[in-house]
Amino acid sequence: MNSNKQNKFRNNEQRYKKTKDTGHYSSEIIMYYVRLKDLILKGDLLKDEIGCETITQHIIEDINKKELDNLLLSDQRCSKVVEIILGISTLSIIRLFSKVEDELKKNEYLESNNFKDNLFNRLEESTSNFVTVCIKILNKMEYCIFNQYSSHIVQTTLESIILLNSHLQDCKIKIILEKLELLQISFMVNLQNLTRNIGWIKIICDPCGSHVARTIISSCIGDIKFDINGLEEHILSHLGRRNRASRLNLKFNNQNYLLKVPVMFKEFLLCKASDIDGDSLSGQIYECLRSDIEGIIYDPYASPTLSVLCFSLYKIKDEFPTNKGVNKLNKYNPLYKLLSCIITLGQKSKDILNPVKKVEKIKRYLVNCSINWMNSEIASCTLEMLIELIPDEVFTLWISSHCNTDNLGSIKDINLDNKGVQISLINKMVSSCYGNYIIQKILKSNRLNEPDFIQLIKVVDFQVIFKSGYIGVLNCILETCRKFQSHYKLVTKNIWKAIELKSSNDYKYAFACLIFCKTRSELQNIIEEREINLDKIEGEIEERIGDINDSTIIDDKDSFEIVKKSNENRLSRLSTSTYGCNVINSLIHFPAETIHPLISGITYFISHFKEIMIKELGMKQYGVRMIESMVGVNSQIPITIIRKWINAFSGHFLELGLNNNGSFAVSAMYKASDKIMKRKIVQELLDKENGGADMIKSRNYSLYKRCEIPLYLELDEKLWDISQSQKTKTRIMFSDILKEEPEIKNKNINNEILSKSSENRVNKQKKENKYSNNTQYFKDNKLDTEISKNSDSNEIDKGMESIIKFIKNKKIKKYE
Repeated sequence: MNSNKQNKFRNNEQRYKKTKDTGHYSSEIIMYYVRLKDLILKGDLLKDEIGCETITQHIIEDINKKELDNLLLSDQRCSKVVEIILGISTLSIIRLFSKVEDELKKNEYLESNNFKDNLFNRLEESTSNFVTVCIKILNKMEYCIFNQYSSHIVQTTLESIILLNSHLQDCKIKIILEKLELLQISFMVNLQNLTRNIGWIKIICDPCGSHVARTIISSCIGDIKFDINGLEEHILSHLGRRNRASRLNLKFNNQNYLLKVPVMFKEFLLCKASDIDGDSLSGQIYECLRSDIEGIIYDPYASPTLSVLCFSLYKIKDEFPTNKGVNKLNKYNPLYKLLSCIITLGQKSKDILNPVKKVEKIKRYLVNCSINWMNSEIASCTLEMLIELIPDEVFTLWISSHCNTDNLGSIKDINLDNKGVQISLINKMVSSCYGNYIIQKILKSNRLNEPDFIQLIKVVDFQVIFKSGYIGVLNCILETCRKFQSHYKLVTKNIWKAIELKSSNDYKYAFACLIFCKTRSELQNIIEEREINLDKIEGEIEERIGDINDSTIIDDKDSFEIVKKSNENRLSRLSTSTYGCNVINSLIHFPAETIHPLISGITYFISHFKEIMIKELGMKQYGVRMIESMVGVNSQIPITIIRKWINAFSGHFLELGLNNNGSFAVSAMYKASDKIMKRKIVQELLDKENGGADMIKSRNYSLYKRCEIPLYLELDEKLWDISQSQKTKTRIMFSDILKEEPEIKNKNINNEILSKSSENRVNKQKKENKYSNNTQYFKDNKLDTEISKNSDSNEIDKGMESIIKFIKNKKIKKYE
């Protein structure tokens, strides 16, 4: 903190002291804290440790005053500063401890009177101040958790306690350990007071209390969303700016890194292993589920909290005692009873998650849950939670029960017509606004095996997918099909049937139908309407022109507006989407014999929808990804059609190259082009009327390099053609090596292995470009006309030898 900011802070402090003497607190204190917040967020306070400690000390003095504590915790402006100071204090203690830990003696506790260095004294004082503030806030937790501002302070306090406790758990300083132990006891005492005095049901159903309850649950297992390395950024960007975020925007990761927490924190969450009592958090929620499960499942605040509790219990499932050790989801686990209660809709049933004893009963319960909850935005999230947490055997039963139409007729209280009884519940969920997300979660699950997947795709009606518009289900089916590398023909056959391709004459519509997510009949109707409208507009323009022969002198703004609106109208009903592009992106990696209609429809799409190709596919992120796959090495599209596709963008390469997304499409198409098309792309990018090489170099230097513009400018046209011919010939010669490996057929794909393999492929491509872009070779050898005549011969020059040697070495290492 520089001297000017220090003087500003001291002036504010003196003014604040004068205000306290007069007894007028509220307005002046609030303004003081507003200035203090600006000083923290705009200045360098985070790097000034002494300044952090000084401000923390002043806030402690204010909180200890009875007439100020409620104001500081409940006022919107003051509470933000208190929340930020908690984060700053945590960061300051961690930094101090990092400096002094090297000076600590091994296996010895240092008494407070042994602190000779100023760092030790500062660490002791900062820790003591932090503990004092946290205990003060924890003691007022019953009041704070229901206030929209002070509840945020409680959340930050809980997270800071867990983070600091984890970082200082190996501390050898006795007084620091005593302070932490005091803080832990205060934490547990106040949680028990919440359980007895208020009750967790009232807390989790409250808009503010539910957020605090989720933080308490996550803190008890050490699941903190930020780490020490990112704490400074977290303080500046997050603390003091908490929003009451979307209640259903919860993302769970079962492999989160959990910080070490005291055993008593987990015991509070777990209660007693063999019996859920009503005095614990899990126990009270369990009893409420038994008495009023609909009240919890459909509550917009309680339902996400229930999901957080179940996922937290799942993350520490290995810590539950069993008769034969650990590592099983069983009756000793509170999660077992909670899931059983949810599946049975509040009924008490023993061993309901044991598929060996009660197969048919479990199936009926699972189907009932789906029918009751799949159409609710809130309750459907509970279904998604069940899909992730139920045992593998029950997961398999879930799929079989929903694919079997016999179960629908045997369940009571299901409002289905006669036709609906013949339709499996899977298709009911596919056409449901929220149920389709559950099907997507199942298809993405690593627990889905190939037999279950085959059972699903044989039951799913692809026509229902297109009619309902939930194409995300189709994307998941295609990706899962690629993962298992099976049943390509069955899936594609159902797709062609769903978009109404009845004969080979209809194949030309396949690409357009998929990218627009329309059936053939819908697409034809839109095209016919567009042509009729264009004819009408042309007639109106001709009437306005009248007898004027020279149309170039016409300046009719109305006619221009009519044409402009007609162009907008004809594209308004046909727009590409992420889902349509993702479907094509997956299909072009299928075997070529299974996607013949798709390949046949590319030419028709180019001739009828060129404007959409340029404005949407070429400039939007999802369209660029599709283009990269279409012209990539692993594409099953013939090279002749790829060249037609690339040629369709002629005249627009510069426009795409200057677009943030379109530049990647230009790079991919340049890489897939022959030497003639490459020259054409480069010449368009170097258009002198638009600035030439300097403009493209300044606006998009990466594209300038990827399209080899420096090489084009350096070499003459003949030498540049030779270099591109050799590259093309090399890629064709070793295309089988340059292609990516086939996808792994194992359902448990190791992401780490895949990431390493992709890195190796990138490095291999970089090295290949390094050899192939060897411009110095052409200069040193002074290529003449003889080389151009013999460029197609079987002789391989030194540059080619380098490429071959490199690829062979990589191939040998790959299979060792």
